Amino acid sequence: MSETIKVAVIGAAGRMGSEAVKAVEAADDMTFVGGFDAGDDLGDLGGADVAIELTVPASSPTNVAYCIERGVSVVVGTTGWTDDRYGQVREWLQDSPKTGVLVA
Repeated sequence: MSETIKVAVIGAAGRMGSEAVKAVEAADDMTFVGGFDAGDDLGDLGGADVAIELTVPASSPTNVAYCIERGVSVVVGTTGWTDDRYGQVREWLQDSPKTGVLVA
């Protein structure tokens, strides 16, 4: 059996975040390692390989930067991303070439 992907959800108590937690927990190839919400210390993100970011536009870039700094790839489902924010993410990723960011 192959190793499962360790997934954290940032914004886990929200409507979309709680659904993401359920989906990760139901998946055979993923392990839910931590749910985080406003005011929580993200710490090591529960040792996640991937984080799902489902917060608010004002918090999302900070959370993405936090993940990139730790080499944790992130899937962003938060709206409000601008060309400037995408440019900033590209700059952050230059120092972490094995980390991926998908803004959906």
